Amino acid sequence: MRSEVLWMVMMAGILLSGIHFSPAEAGEAEGQGEEVPLIPREVLFGNPRYAQARVSPDGKYLSYLAPEEGVLNVWVRTIGKDDDRA
Repeated sequence: MRSEVLWMVMMAGILLSGIHFSPAEAGEAEGQGEEVPLIPREVLFGNPRYAQARVSPDGKYLSYLAPEEGVLNVWVRTIGKDDDRA
C-alpha cells in the first residue's frame, strides 16, 4: 500500500511539473540518425510551476506548492476534480 502511494506521489509530481517524456519519439529520431533536440535549460533548472506534490493519507486529496500573486502557497485539489484552492 505504501509503495502505491509513493508511486502516485511521484507520478503526480511528473504530471504537475509540465515535463512530458515520449520514449517513442526519442527512439524514432535515434533510428533515423536525426539529432534529438536538447531539453531547454529553463525546463531543467528553472522554477517549477508546481512543487512537492503529496497525496493525503486517505487518498482523496492532492496538495502541492505553487505561486499565487507572486507568493508561494500550499494548494489542495480533490483527486479526479479541477477544484484547486490555495
